[in-house]
Amino acid sequence: MPHKNPIHEAIERNVVRPALEKRKQAVEGSIMAVHYESQTARVYWRDPNSGREQESENVPLPADGNGLYRTTVEVGDRVTLAFRNGHLGNPYITNIYARSINYESKNGAGIPKGIGFL
Repeated sequence: MPHKNPIHEAIERNVVRPALEKRKQAVEGSIMAVHYESQTARVYWRDPNSGREQESENVPLPADGNGLYRTTVEVGDRVTLAFRNGHLGNPYITNIYARSINYESKNGAGIPKGIGFL
């Protein structure tokens, strides 16, 4: 909504919009390892803003409910990650997608680090 007050416009343009653009939004990633004992996963993803490849350790598995079940998470699954309060250090899984038909591995846990999206 455009403001008629130049001070409000300057605050929105110079403070509010840049702050919102820096916040991390949901991204798509791949499960690289699952640790059922600790209920966490290692997730590989690409930052949509910088294009940098990222790997997040100890991402909590989703709580059972609303169609998500932590026991269904497997190596090779595609997931959507969101970040609590927009901080990269606080990822959590919001959606789980079945493994693609192109992904087949008997030793999924042995996928090398740095591999691109499957």
